[in-house]
Amino acid sequence: MADPLHNLRTITARHIRHLPVRVDLLKSANRALNLYQAFCIKFYIDFSSLTPAVKQQVLLLFRPAVGQVDGDIHLDDDEEEERGEAAAAAGLNDDADAVANHRLDFVARIRLAADIWRGYTQPVREAWKAYALKLNRLRVPGLVTVLPPHFYNFTVRGTTAPCGLSLLCMHSMFEEWTAMVSFIRNSMLMGYRNGQYQNAEYYLGRERIKIGLQIFRRYIKISKLLRTLLFGNNFEKVSDFVVYRSNAKLVLHIHSNQDLNRLFTVAGLSAFSFWNNQRAYHGAAKIHLQYGQANYHGYVMNKTSSSPSQLSIRCNDNSVVKMPAPTEFHETDLKWNFRDGTYTYQQQEFTQTEYHPIRIVLSRTKHKICRMTYLMHRCALERHGRQRRIFERHST
Repeated sequence: MADPLHNLRTITARHIRHLPVRVDLLKSANRALNLYQAFCIKFYIDFSSLTPAVKQQVLLLFRPAVGQVDGDIHLDDDEEEERGEAAAAAGLNDDADAVANHRLDFVARIRLAADIWRGYTQPVREAWKAYALKLNRLRVPGLVTVLPPHFYNFTVRGTTAPCGLSLLCMHSMFEEWTAMVSFIRNSMLMGYRNGQYQNAEYYLGRERIKIGLQIFRRYIKISKLLRTLLFGNNFEKVSDFVVYRSNAKLVLHIHSNQDLNRLFTVAGLSAFSFWNNQRAYHGAAKIHLQYGQANYHGYVMNKTSSSPSQLSIRCNDNSVVKMPAPTEFHETDLKWNFRDGTYTYQQQEFTQTEYHPIRIVLSRTKHKICRMTYLMHRCALERHGRQRRIFERHST
């Protein structure tokens, strides 16, 4: 079979000088392309024009071994990470093979592009460098470089004195945060698909999770202002909760409602703890315990500051148990490994049998708006005199 990418392999410096230079060739605001990145733009255009059958034939020689899929292969490209995420998020129980093939094809495309690049002479590479400079000079559509004068004269309703740019930023964050809080609270009240049990599986990072009645929402957009307020300039405020990271995303495991509220409370307004119809709703991690022959489940509300820290768990019989937290998440077997043995609290022995932390995925692509996905259980508490008791029918 003739090489379908023959024209790209034999491209000349003269041909490169006449390639189109258009904004639509750039998928991001990146204006620091190097010569190899400029070549890759042309490579993916030509590769995308091939039929699916021809693509598979071309990639066959460059596909890695299947055993590497769960090893050292990572989707470090922003676009490819999102495509793999979208494929996994289809929720189909038999989708694992499709996701694995996507990873293999992605690595094969990288190897194919590198193979073509190694065949170029120095004059051709210099031509790609000149092409990169042309692309870098393109204007970024939609990027505001000068603020209008009225931004500096922002006023609050009912006042006449201009307050300036800082107050405009604060009001912008306030309006976005209150809208996001409303969305999150409604999701907790409605549950996943209005409380109907789901038997679907999704990938969160590299972890395959079965969805039942948990609260699950995907791809919530967060502006750069609000993202910086909540998570820090470089996500440093969530670094203690990261269990998986790539160039495109962070996966967080949060262990208590207390930690969740520390992250998602702005000026006293919490997104994941609130009152509704005389009930208090809390996003929480869920844990299953065994006392002798009896099985219980509970919700992790607090974490002690002692060393080692302990989880404060409110069980479904409304007792409170304190116990060591599960060990860290292990990427090798993609699961939480429990501590061995039994534990004693107030003269009762118990063991941990199952644990579901609060899972949050944050996209961190360089030139796209941040998006958040969350999966957690809901604990509903009702007043009984001075006490609050778990309301099972509204908890998950």
